[in-house]
Amino acid sequence: MIIWVPTAKGADTMKFENVTEFRGFETIIQFEYDGVSTSKHRRAAFERSKILGYALEKEAGDDGN
Repeated sequence: MIIWVPTAKGADTMKFENVTEFRGFETIIQFEYDGVSTSKHRRAAFERSKILGYALEKEAGDDGN
């Protein structure tokens, strides 16, 4: 998963590996992921109003529902 966030110079990206349990709500998105540098499984949440956009990798056989 990649999330784009605004910065003073435009935008920056954050990349998350092995994203699971993604949930999109009206005001937040939340998910679990594997921390690359820490080797720990973590949970994250972002306010939708604080991000420019996000992209999820589609799994084989995923019908998008």
